[in-house]
Amino acid sequence: MLHHLRECGVGREIWEWTRTRRARIRRIDPRRVPTEWLLRPCFQLWPRQRHQAILWFLANMVFYLVHQRRTLSVMESTDVMRRARWKTYQDTNGMELVENYLEVF
Repeated sequence: MLHHLRECGVGREIWEWTRTRRARIRRIDPRRVPTEWLLRPCFQLWPRQRHQAILWFLANMVFYLVHQRRTLSVMESTDVMRRARWKTYQDTNGMELVENYLEVF
């Protein structure tokens, strides 16, 4: 599964894009985000909204890489994430869940 999500086709480019966004949220160097966090996110961040925003990025990336019948390019993946972000913010408590951490696009 890890090979399929991270190394096959454009999965590597999408993972690097997601990894960079996660690093921005955590305010660290992208090289310090381990690949294992893609399938096993064993970390706890404070505040709760930051933690949920990183899980949101992971969940959306994995969902669209696994469920798309065709391969996505990085641009298509970015568009999908923007639409998902808009839907999250339109939810009644979406802003409470992730605050403005999703604005790192």
